[in-house]
Amino acid sequence: MSTETMEQWGKFSQSALDSLRELAAINTRLVERLSQQQFELAGVSLEAGLKGTNLAVAAPAYKEYVSGQSALAGEYGEKVLDIVRKTTNVLAEARDQYSAWTEGRWKEIATPITRAARKSA
Repeated sequence: MSTETMEQWGKFSQSALDSLRELAAINTRLVERLSQQQFELAGVSLEAGLKGTNLAVAAPAYKEYVSGQSALAGEYGEKVLDIVRKTTNVLAEARDQYSAWTEGRWKEIATPITRAARKSA
């Protein structure tokens, strides 16, 4: 193989490795942030379960129990909705990062092909 071919292969390999590192970093950040949202949801669920149990034990009458359950359901729903909103934002940011990464890789690929096409023309 010629020296030029070896240099091009080295550049290609380094570029591919750098691209994979960037993609791995995006994936790692996404998994970390989604895991954080899952832990938050689990915490809210456990908290609601504990409050519901305490309410069942402490309610003096059925009417107080039902009204307490209703309030608890509303509170839990609001907290879950907040977590869903945060998760949606995390996914939107990840989408933007993936789009930017993909566009960058296409430009990297297209530039040498365009140069080669101009030389042969």
